[in-house]
Amino acid sequence: MNMHNLSKLTYLNAVIKEGLRVYPPGPAGFPRVTTASGNTICGQYVPPNTVVIVTNLAASFSTRNHTNPWKFAPERWEGAAEYAVDDRKAYQPFSFGPRNCIAQSLANAEMRLVLARVLWAFDLELQPESKNWIDQRAFALWEKPPLMVKITPRKL
Repeated sequence: MNMHNLSKLTYLNAVIKEGLRVYPPGPAGFPRVTTASGNTICGQYVPPNTVVIVTNLAASFSTRNHTNPWKFAPERWEGAAEYAVDDRKAYQPFSFGPRNCIAQSLANAEMRLVLARVLWAFDLELQPESKNWIDQRAFALWEKPPLMVKITPRKL
């Protein structure tokens, strides 16, 4: 198991992308300031020096950006016809442009490695007390309740 081979596991990568769509690391987004002359954003003029924030969470769950946005569907990243009209540009868990996350490649590599190693070595079973785990609050970061999972070593 190495980084090069893990990057080729399309379904693993789709699961990670979908996880980041549903739970972006920074759900509130990051503030930006319009230029001294103002900017036009999505067809609307925004005055000079105005602070604007596009929340990743709102973009992730907007029906304008994603088909059936409340469904966890890694297939949307694998070219499934049902999700062909999804706006891929709305997916920005690491921000975008010149101020995006400098470590996003490292973060993706680490997520692939950790997830693959855990799934290789263990069987996971969500416990009943965590069935409504999706009921969470988000501010600048997530406020997550405990996630109760039964972890059983696999017989390799």
